Amino acid sequence: MSLSAAADELYGADPATFVARRTELVKQARTAGDKALATQIGALRRPTVAAWYLNLLARSGATELDDLIDLGATMREAQAELDMARVAALAPKRRELERTVLRRLDMLLATQGITASPAAWAEVGHTLTAVAADGSAASAVRSGCLARSLVYAGFGEVDLSDALGAELEAWVDRRAADRIGKASQPTSAEPVPARAEASAVRVVAEPDSVSKAHAELARARERLAAAADERREAQRVVDETGLAYAAAQERLRTADAAEAQAREAVESAERAANGDAG
Repeated sequence: MSLSAAADELYGADPATFVARRTELVKQARTAGDKALATQIGALRRPTVAAWYLNLLARSGATELDDLIDLGATMREAQAELDMARVAALAPKRRELERTVLRRLDMLLATQGITASPAAWAEVGHTLTAVAADGSAASAVRSGCLARSLVYAGFGEVDLSDALGAELEAWVDRRAADRIGKASQPTSAEPVPARAEASAVRVVAEPDSVSKAHAELARARERLAAAADERREAQRVVDETGLAYAAAQERLRTADAAEAQAREAVESAERAANGDAG
């Protein structure tokens, strides 16, 4: 057994079975005499509902997700070159791809008999924005081992703390690359346990070994989700304002060029007229 194999199994299964199966894998590692691995597996966090949805999406080989990630890389390149006109031009495509990914995920969940709640759907949307904005966030989602949803603050890097097990970060990029390779071949979606609907996820009691710090972490995540919802509309306004500014700057540059050409034409015509008069 390896940590990556254990994580791949746990994050691909129904969150309702996560804790029980994690406990079994911890016992197996201890029986095998690998206490370090047992500790690492025990530290893996059960995914939130939204994170599990995204893990299903990544494991399904959805090309729509790949398209969004690729466009995000193109937009970051343009931004690094301070080509804000190009960023503004690509923004509508990014929003359309996000909607396309959501439709793809909705169809995937429907095959499992799941109707996502508005709260979970909002978290997925925030994560897709983060995926387009940050390459590390894209790799985390592509790994199919996401533990929580992601949020992009509008600048800087996406906070990935607790989004993956600390020990998993070393192999996330490789796992994401594996998923890309598999997506290039026609394969069916990996089977997952059927569920009645998203609200049926059971909250299974954590082992006694879970510290108070983990409980506080769970509460902090809840506060983060609530705060993310509060700032969603504000972020949309910021984004739209930034895009409007970039478009206005491009319009100003075009108008300046047109004015300069018109002025040259007037001056040329004046010289011609003065020459004729002489």
